[in-house]
Amino acid sequence: MKKTTCLFLGFLLLSAGLSPYGKSDKTPKLECKKLALMLAKAFEERDAKTLSELTGELASEEEVAQFKAQMDMADEQGLLAPWLEGMRAFPEISDMPDWVTHATIEYEYFDGKQAVEFDAEFLVVDGSWQVKQFTPDGRGEFVSEGDKERFLNNSLPAAEGQNTVDPGINDVIAKLAKALMEDDRKTFKALTGFKGVSEYWDNKARNVQLLSEFPKIGPMPAPLHSLKIELEEAADDEETSISVEFRWREKKLDFGYLELI
Repeated sequence: MKKTTCLFLGFLLLSAGLSPYGKSDKTPKLECKKLALMLAKAFEERDAKTLSELTGELASEEEVAQFKAQMDMADEQGLLAPWLEGMRAFPEISDMPDWVTHATIEYEYFDGKQAVEFDAEFLVVDGSWQVKQFTPDGRGEFVSEGDKERFLNNSLPAAEGQNTVDPGINDVIAKLAKALMEDDRKTFKALTGFKGVSEYWDNKARNVQLLSEFPKIGPMPAPLHSLKIELEEAADDEETSISVEFRWREKKLDFGYLELI
């Protein structure tokens, strides 16, 4: 099984995180796609200087040489191109709530050859966004055609000739907010598949607000198997968070969990 995680881990030897915005009194909104494209360009160009500037950390000449050697080796082995392609395919996630200071996005999809797990983590440190993790990790080809068929059957396919799909998540979230606001528990249960939904009515007004602030999720790599999103604000006096897992079973949306705090 070929792994590409070592590429990003190799550069983590040089730095602690990405901070392209610089420090300011007001934390800017998280722009995931912007960071993804900046990362891919810097890695493709073996631009350790730019990556070091983005992190605010300086790398030694020896570390820079090691980084470039790793990238060259990965390129020769045919690992670099698909890894960069996976980074560039990171979805557009817009209208992020102002209160978010920590975001984790994880998704799994099929790239035509293997299942790929993508883990991304973003954190505000000293008023600036940093990337703590951003790794597309190929799991290798399926052991059998049966395993592959099961994976694809439990994934959301793209239209013929396409490699991305609109997961339709925002429409579902909007319907949940409407059902909660109108005390329509039957619809809420039908959309989520949850047997018990009373907890969402315990703080109804706040939960409606949180659902209404859910960011817009753009087209994602497909066939799409799962998606997890966790948005948090960690403050001294309170915590605000949205955590949700979407899965597809027989190509239909299925909620793994939905937590609103």
